[in-house]
Amino acid sequence: MGDILFGDELAQFQAALRARNLNPPKEVIADGKFYRCDVRSRNGKGDGTYIVFGDGTIPAGSICNWQDGLGNESWCYQPKGRQRTAHEDADAAKKVEEARKLHEVEVEAARKHAAEEARRLWDNAEPATAEHPYLKRKRIEPHGIRADGSATLIIPLWDAEGTIHTVQKIDASGEKRFLFGGTKKGNFYTISGQDHTVYMAEGFATAASIHEATDCTAVAAIDCGNLLPVAEAVRQQYPNAEIVICADDDWKTADKTVGNPGLYHARMVARAVNAAVAIPIFGQNRRDKDTDFNDLADLLGGDHVKHSLAATMTPDQCLLRQLEVEPFDALKDAVAKELADLKVRDGSIREAAR
Repeated sequence: MGDILFGDELAQFQAALRARNLNPPKEVIADGKFYRCDVRSRNGKGDGTYIVFGDGTIPAGSICNWQDGLGNESWCYQPKGRQRTAHEDADAAKKVEEARKLHEVEVEAARKHAAEEARRLWDNAEPATAEHPYLKRKRIEPHGIRADGSATLIIPLWDAEGTIHTVQKIDASGEKRFLFGGTKKGNFYTISGQDHTVYMAEGFATAASIHEATDCTAVAAIDCGNLLPVAEAVRQQYPNAEIVICADDDWKTADKTVGNPGLYHARMVARAVNAAVAIPIFGQNRRDKDTDFNDLADLLGGDHVKHSLAATMTPDQCLLRQLEVEPFDALKDAVAKELADLKVRDGSIREAAR
């Protein structure tokens, strides 16, 4: 064993990278240092990392996909045809712990650098105009975002105290990227308006269309995985407001666990922060690509956005709506659990009413 993995050791490590949606390098350097690799996505260059120690009795270390939100994952080589010895396990445990510490140091350095870069990009950018190709294509106003010298939109993600942590960059073609290592979790972009009702959406364009139809505050969490921590922050910031989670209706996506991911995550978040759910209503001429409120505005106009937002529902009603469209989703694990919980809650309510 040396500074480079070979044979089955290399094959196992490359398989672990693929399992985290990372492109394995042909040569894996195992010298206990931090290395970057690519995520298997359109804009994933350099967004994967690994640390491997190849010395001692057995290779071990860690891997991370910085896009998937799953954090650092330990890795240890499993010899073929036998179990690891106690000595090998002890050696591997030391290496995994050392890799974890190195990863934490790298994470903190990346966070700090991203926050500094975000502030620099934001300060040096100019106000975006509605003539930007992406904004024109989405038929929305800029609502305070900026653009840099290469006509890339800069959308800052702030925390509730107004500190910038990272930015989303969107170029003229619509390709989106975040700063490497920037903290997205719990940070958001707000389009301010009347705040008796606060609408929450995944992306900026969706939040913009909602604000333009209602003149109410709309918050962009930027992606589905960030909805819950942002909703918790918004609930603290607007304790007396009605909060509406504006679902993406992923009607062409059939997740094996949750069915329609957009509807599932919207109602999970709504239950957690005592919010309502709104679903875009497209009608009969819906295009395959139509999933969110920006698509609805593009297809039918702002009045239809306003009409859909007025038809808010509880998370339980959202669940039943999903099952009306796809009854077999009731057999999927996460949805089946929801139905079981609903049955328990319904029984408790009936018992209390006696």
